[in-house]
Amino acid sequence: MSNRNILRHSNLLWPNATVPYLLKDNASLIEVQILDAMSAISNQTCDVCNSAFGRTQDKWTLMQLDIKRCLHAIQHELLHSLGFGHEQSRSDRDIYLKINWAGLTNPSEYNRYPVDYKSVKLCNSSKRQGKNGIDIIEPTYRMPGSKIGGRVDLSYWDILKVRKVYNCSICVTIDERKPCVFPFVADGKEYNVCTDINSTKSWCATSIDESTKKVLSRGYCEPGCFENGKSNDVKQSCGSSKVGDLKKAKYGDHPWHAYVQEKNKDDLLCQGVLLTPIHVLTSAVCVVNRCFLKVSVGCVNIGDSNHNCQSRDVIRITPHFGYDNTTLANNLAITTASKSFKLNDGVIPVSIPFKVKMNRSPQSATLTGVKDNVLLSEVFNIVTKSPECTSQETICTSGTRLPQGINVGSPLIGYDNGFCTLIGIRMKQIGNHTTYTKISHYLNWIKPNILYEFNRADFILSA
Repeated sequence: MSNRNILRHSNLLWPNATVPYLLKDNASLIEVQILDAMSAISNQTCDVCNSAFGRTQDKWTLMQLDIKRCLHAIQHELLHSLGFGHEQSRSDRDIYLKINWAGLTNPSEYNRYPVDYKSVKLCNSSKRQGKNGIDIIEPTYRMPGSKIGGRVDLSYWDILKVRKVYNCSICVTIDERKPCVFPFVADGKEYNVCTDINSTKSWCATSIDESTKKVLSRGYCEPGCFENGKSNDVKQSCGSSKVGDLKKAKYGDHPWHAYVQEKNKDDLLCQGVLLTPIHVLTSAVCVVNRCFLKVSVGCVNIGDSNHNCQSRDVIRITPHFGYDNTTLANNLAITTASKSFKLNDGVIPVSIPFKVKMNRSPQSATLTGVKDNVLLSEVFNIVTKSPECTSQETICTSGTRLPQGINVGSPLIGYDNGFCTLIGIRMKQIGNHTTYTKISHYLNWIKPNILYEFNRADFILSA
């Protein structure tokens, strides 16, 4: 999650995730609604039409509410007092939204229009119209889930952001909303993420024996427990192996690795990587002009028949609009599965960079691919001084021992601030180098095309 529309200074956030409040006499008419709104936020985050932004110096935040105009916006204003700004204030706003500046009667007016399309911090459509009836904000991409506004309660992402900023447990159980306790030990293995071992649903420990870490009590996990790029062992997945290592993967080592196959066969066409529970990114050269495909995740070996291997039919292929099958320029495509994959310790989406330049560019990276139907990983140094590796669109490593053909589309993963982050998709071999399509260059295309999945996430959490 990004902090781009969250207060950065800790002294402006409420200490110990506790917000004292005083309701003045003139708030008595809407006291019940205010308390209900507070309860809705605290019940889903920490046990915690105008508002000051964050905690003010006098340690009080004044929230003014017009009963006729702002009653629906109490949660909206409470989030401001907790330190959260509008979605349209994000630095990447223009990827998702078109701002019709001509419709503004006052240039500063845009600040009240939020890019979480379903955030509680959005006005409904009738409130988004400027002069001459022009909509101030329109989604950049018209797709299912891109409707803006009309919410009066917290979205899935609103909830997770509050939990993250105030150090609440990101992961809680569905039934009793108890925080998950990590790490825990089950069947002799240590877990740092939810698992579905010996169960049909992913679960976590809610209490453990402090000396052995064995599970004393447990509960089923919210899907929000799974953070993109956080495997059961991040260092094993992308952060610790020596350059040159070629290793056989174990279950859960690379839970984002995906296989693109023919629908009614196990014949492998190429590789891919899981971006969301429903989207797989691969090379366009592999999937364009093909029909009857499926994608599989959670499998260590091709054709695994155990319950860990999940397959879904591909119902839509979205190649990059600039893809050229002759030069292989813009060689990316996103496949959409027929239904979401079930997340567990063996199936977790990868992280993608938040911005064109990562916090710290990795010096080495891990490539996953297949040889003799077995999933392998290989670690490389990033090559920067070769002529074919200096363009904005590509990134290079030294040559790989994983064969070309079926490994087109394989993900190159770097370690970035605690997350396994996608930095490249395998494209072709040039001399002694392997070239990859550079992911950070294509964020403005990738993000809007997976936006639907993030905006349909509301079913995950309920009040």
